[in-house]
Amino acid sequence: MISIIGLGNAASAIVDCFTDAPQYNVYKLNDSVKRSSKKVYKLKRHETPEEYENNMPDVRKFFADIDDNVQFFIVGGSYSSNYSLGILQQIKDKKIDVFYIKPDTELLTGYPVLIESTVFGVLQEYARSGLLNSITFISNPNVEGCIGDLPIKTYY
Repeated sequence: MISIIGLGNAASAIVDCFTDAPQYNVYKLNDSVKRSSKKVYKLKRHETPEEYENNMPDVRKFFADIDDNVQFFIVGGSYSSNYSLGILQQIKDKKIDVFYIKPDTELLTGYPVLIESTVFGVLQEYARSGLLNSITFISNPNVEGCIGDLPIKTYY
């Protein structure tokens, strides 16, 4: 079995596509759920990246039954991606493959620009140092270019 983790609302929507496959255990962490349950964790919403870093959730109990092979999905630029490094630290004994969805950075402003740049850089360093089994970067603009014209309503 493989555990698939979606961090943030967009990444949770992506991993939702795997819930019907019996070979995956899907875990979602985001701030849009009403409350936590066995495989869904409600994250707290904060105003600044520093607040996210200073209020890192302890998810060790939540991930008590996680499989040895983990696929971790994250969307860069999202505020919840501030939690990624702390959460990865708590499951570092697992074989982790990160799937990083890189947003169109030309559309980002303010904190999301800084968040995306920081998380992107640190995850690369984690991969270089061997802390991650692998990292895959998926570019939203490149995917959009491959798919072609998309209506804005179904873009995400």
